[in-house]
Amino acid sequence: MYGNSILSWTFRKIKKVIGGSDQIMRWGGDESTLRLASSDRSKTNMTVERFGLM
Repeated sequence: MYGNSILSWTFRKIKKVIGGSDQIMRWGGDESTLRLASSDRSKTNMTVERFGLM
């Protein structure tokens, strides 16, 4: 019941961080993916580091 609300809230917060033409999309159940279309390698690395993924 609360799962979709939590995911929606989280996605809105992430969208504020990535901004521009970049996208966050739901992929399956709890999974998601980022599409960093307007990013070069340097900006992509900074975004990944910001989320603690590296």
